[in-house]
Formats: sequence, C-alpha cells, structure tokens
Amino acid sequence: LTELQRGVIMFVLSKMGSKTVLQMADLMEMSAADIQTAIVSMIQRGEVEMVGLDGDAPVFAEVHESVPDTTLILKRVIQQIRGVAKALQGSSKKEITKSLEHLEQLLGRLQKLGHYDETALAEHMTKLRDTADAATEAALSTSSDEASEDLRLLISAGLEAFARFRLKITLEKGPNLVSGTNVYGEKLDPEVYEKMMSSYLDNELERGTMLILIRELGAMTAEDLAKRTPIPQDRILQHLLRMKRDELLTLAGEKHGYVLFDVPRTPSEAEVAIQSASDLALQLSLAKAELDTVLGDFKAEYIGRLANSLEAIAKARDRLEKITVDGGRVGASTLKAVEESSRSAVAMAYRTRARLPSTRPKVTLEELQNVDVPSVLDEYRSQMGYAPLLGFGTINWEMSRCLGCKSCEIACPEDAIELKPVIEVPKFFDFSEEEMEKLPVNKSLFYTTVRNLAVEKPAANITLDKEAPGFGTVEVDLWLCVACRTCVRRCPGPEDGALELELKWNLPEVVRQITA
Repeated sequence: LTELQRGVIMFVLSKMGSKTVLQMADLMEMSAADIQTAIVSMIQRGEVEMVGLDGDAPVFAEVHESVPDTTLILKRVIQQIRGVAKALQGSSKKEITKSLEHLEQLLGRLQKLGHYDETALAEHMTKLRDTADAATEAALSTSSDEASEDLRLLISAGLEAFARFRLKITLEKGPNLVSGTNVYGEKLDPEVYEKMMSSYLDNELERGTMLILIRELGAMTAEDLAKRTPIPQDRILQHLLRMKRDELLTLAGEKHGYVLFDVPRTPSEAEVAIQSASDLALQLSLAKAELDTVLGDFKAEYIGRLANSLEAIAKARDRLEKITVDGGRVGASTLKAVEESSRSAVAMAYRTRARLPSTRPKVTLEELQNVDVPSVLDEYRSQMGYAPLLGFGTINWEMSRCLGCKSCEIACPEDAIELKPVIEVPKFFDFSEEEMEKLPVNKSLFYTTVRNLAVEKPAANITLDKEAPGFGTVEVDLWLCVACRTCVRRCPGPEDGALELELKWNLPEVVRQITA
C-alpha cells in the first residue's frame, strides 16, 4: 500500500508539478499524515526534494538528474540584465529593475516545475535573449570612438564577467582584504594581493571573452578559440573545463578530434525532432541487424529474439508518428502504410512463441538457496569497517530479547517490519535463565508466571483480537526490506537488541512473497 502511495505521489509531481502535502492530500483524497509519512521516506530515498515554501507549507517536487537548458538560459539572461542595469540611471533603471523582478519570479516557477516542455518556451526565450543582447549593445555604445572589434569584445567580456557577480564581489570586498586582517589575524601583503587581483581579473576577462565568442558564433573548440583570441590554447582548455564544471558551458559533440563547447541553448522544435528521429533510427538499425541474424539461420529457440526485434520496430514506428514540425507529422503516409503490417507481425510472433514448448529451465522453491551478500575483503575490513552490498540481507528476530515496543516498526523507512498481534507461547519454555535475567523485571516475571502455571508445554500460538503493546511477533517483509539496519540500530532490547542483520539474502522467502 505504501509503495502504491509513493507511486501516485510521483505521478502527481511529474505530471502536475510541485505540490504541498495538503494539495496532494486533496488530489489523492488521502489523509495528510499518510502523505507526510510517504514524503519523508521518499526524501530519504532521494526521489523528491523540497523546492520552496507556499506560505508556511513546504513545496515538494520530483528530483531530476539535470537542470533543463531553458532554466539555465533564463538564469544567464537575468545575470546579464543585472550587469546592464549597473550602467543605467533614472527611469531606464527603474523599468529594467521591474523587468528583473518579473524574470526572477518566472525563474523561481521554472525551478519549482523541474522538467517541462522546453519547446513551448523556445520562441519566447529567443526573443528574450535578443532583447538582452540588444540592451547590452546599447549599454556599450559611448560618445568616444570604440568601433574596434577587439575593444568591443573586451568590454563585452568585462560585462559578462561582472554579470556573474565574481568581479563585483572581488572589486567590492578585495580592498578590505588588504586594509584589515582576516579571521586568522593575518594581514595580506599589498604586493601579493595586487598580483592575485591582476591574475584573477585576467582569468575572468578571458572567460568572458570566450563566452561572448561562443554565444555569438556558436559551438567552438579550444583550437577555434585560440585562433580568434590571443589566449594560449592550454589556458583556453583550462578555462573551458572550469566553465563546464560551473555549468556555464555544455558539450556539443566533436570537430576534427576536438571537443565542441557551447552555451546552454533552448532547442527548437526542429532540433528536438531531428534528435528524436536520430535516436529512433539507431534503435531501428539495431533491431534490423538482429532480424537479419535471426532470420539468416532461424531456429525454434530464436522465436523470443524475433518477437523482441519486431516489437522494437513497432514501438519505434509509434514514436516516429508523434514527431511533428510546424504542426505537421513527419512521414505520416509512410508510417501509416506500415502500421498494420508491423502490428500483425508482432502479434503473430507472440502467438507462435506461446504455442512452442518452453525451453527455459524449471526451478522450484525447494531448489532455491540463500545468496551470500558480498562485502569488503578481510584484509580491508579494518580500514573500511561494516561495508556489505547495500539493499540485500536478512533480518533475524530473537524473541527472548524483544520488548514488543514497536520501535523497529516505527523507525523502518520502508514499512518492511511489523509487530503482529500473535504470541508464540511455546517459545516461552525455550528461554534460558541467563536470557530471562537480562530482560526487564516485568517481562521476566510474566514469562516465569506463564511457565509455572502451565501443566504442559503449549503447542499452539495465541492470536490476539487487537494489538497489545509489549506482546506480539515481529515479521519482516524481505521484498520491501532494503537492509539499511535502521531497525537493528533502533532496537532497545538487551545486549545487542532483538534484531540482527545476516549477510545472506533469503531468496526462497523473497520469491515466495512475490508469488503469493
């Protein structure tokens, strides 16, 4: 049930954007407490994250591996306009400040959305970029003669570096580093600071120059930049790698053995269509090669490979049918002509495979064995400590140490452990005196009283009508358990607690729970 709740939450966040717990509770018609519990476990698993506040309520969104290019472009545009605003005064500065506020609000919304359809914003982002470039050019125009391309590029590079806040912070805070002492009571030598500042300014201006050239001329290699600037090629490569790490540049392929670097750009509808068609063409070529291999010397055991190849071709055709450019589908007539034949071939292949006797080996539950979970080698164990393969293992429960406090059940992030209202009375008579002495007095006295009153050893367990704290049997769902040892560490039982993680995966029990 909890996994189902997590799946619905992921569907809501991926399809409808970021939401608060109360908003998700209204949409899913569930209690906010259940949603909150699921959200906490999903944060621990790295599936969702908090992206902001709606009043006093946290806003959660799906975790994405990368930031969309459109979000990065808007961030750069905002930084560029901030740099231009520094050169303006009066009413012009007020207008551009208002525009900056609106753009920052839009950036915040895009960051909360995470992933979205970038093509829908491509045209607007292009206009915004052109407007920002025009404003930068206007800010560069002065009464003196600055028509030189080198001078224009240098000024543009300075604005580019200043817009990224790096020069601003250095020029504002730098003098304080010389005039006063730092937190360690040291005072920087003015000559040393002057050399550091000179080197830092040169680096920032060089990076700004490279960004301007790449933005105006398109993707470039280190060799192309070395030909257009006086910067040595080895320094250019260092700058490119630094800007790639800072997400100012992206990789755009290769050119004559050199890596092409480009600024983040919003892909147009045509570019998205070409990329999608290229990926599908590669899938089709692989499927066709597999078909040629299978049909060259066809055997009955190849029917599975044949069905998979035909299904890959049919799915690629369906995806190609969804590619549009300027509102029209690409190759609609050709794709329509092969639609029926591709589906018929897939259906026939699957029907044929269903009629053939299976050649797969049959394995019963009785033949399955526990799987050893690999861990660090003995010679490295003293250096690394406890380091098994995470996610696999078996939790063993020792009833003689259990207090029935449900601490393990409450702490488990996966809801894989539960205290069942079943008392295993026969085990009371198997406890040793040493084990009884280590238990709390009330628990030990209860076990002793039951044993003294019994005429003979009971043979059956007692099932309670409802939960009773302090009594019950701990059961672990190995299919949900991720072997995180949270329950083992949380157990307050005597000695090392009532739970222990064994580095063996109980494969028969896992398969039994899956097939139940």
